Amino acid sequence: MVLSRVPRSRAGWLCRAWLVLVAGLVGVFLFGSSVPYELGYAGKPGKLTIESCETHGQGKSRRTDCTGSFTSNDGTVMNEYYGDESAYPAGKVLSRQRESADVLDPVGWGAAALTVSAVLGSLVLVGAGLQAFASVSRRHPTARQRAQRQSLAMRGRTLYPLPPAQRRVERAAWIIIAASLVGAAVMLCIGLLA
Repeated sequence: MVLSRVPRSRAGWLCRAWLVLVAGLVGVFLFGSSVPYELGYAGKPGKLTIESCETHGQGKSRRTDCTGSFTSNDGTVMNEYYGDESAYPAGKVLSRQRESADVLDPVGWGAAALTVSAVLGSLVLVGAGLQAFASVSRRHPTARQRAQRQSLAMRGRTLYPLPPAQRRVERAAWIIIAASLVGAAVMLCIGLLA
């Protein structure tokens, strides 16, 4: 089955709408959960001292692994760190926020802005899922909607008005999509410039 084909049934449209909506919500919660750590509102702030970095692989599978030690600012948490970082020279000290025993988040507005742009990008998927739900009845009307359209057509009207609730959902979906795209672009610029 080719995924780019347009579903022909109402169930197919609803299934795709659910998938897009769920993917957007998962993205919002996954990316959004690290924003408080990057802004310093949650976790333990501290310094990560890089001891060594090694690069493995080539091309797209190239990856840099660094080892180092993390010490919290108040000195209560000290542990060894092994993770995926950019290549840093030995002895480089980086500000990090400890989320859990093995997760250290970068700190600052730049990192938070990039994460917020990912959250807003996920909101675009949420808006697209809502839009797909709102457009299902246009593409695949129920028996009642078909009868209503037929009676309107018999009276010479060719435009089929959407129910008010459906119009509101459609309008809200477009507002979410537009605001998220503008916000993601602004946050991406802030994150890259910071």
